Amino acid sequence: MKFSGKPFDYKNSQLSVILNPWFEFRVVYNFRSGDLFPRPNVDIILLEIRKRDDPLVIYKNKDKYEDFITYIFNQPKPNITEGLSRVMKIKPTALKPSELNFEDWVSLFESFLVQPQRQQDLVKDSFTKHLKQQENIEKINRTRVDKDWRKYR
Repeated sequence: MKFSGKPFDYKNSQLSVILNPWFEFRVVYNFRSGDLFPRPNVDIILLEIRKRDDPLVIYKNKDKYEDFITYIFNQPKPNITEGLSRVMKIKPTALKPSELNFEDWVSLFESFLVQPQRQQDLVKDSFTKHLKQQENIEKINRTRVDKDWRKYR
């Protein structure tokens, strides 16, 4: 559910918050474990992803939105208020980025857009930098074929 986030999951992932303004998510089918062989150890669903007719964030602000979300999700601060403290002032909250609803993210982003340019520049290129960091991480593919995958921990 990392793509869809709430309400299908108990929290929102960075990816779900980035995708939500442009896509709608709907569970089409919940598979039973007996529907598949071998039986999976996780819940399996068929997820429909549909492009929104009217995006929640206009497309010209897409890069700024991705940078904003990435910046906040990757702050070492324990909550939204502290994570945003260098960029903008918000009403104090103890919520973590993954606990905010999508509507709150869009509202926060709209508030961010009216901040002075020097504040907006603090988050600039956060998304691109994050992708570059991810490229350098060694990925471990845990499959049933490689029985010795635990050696990579």
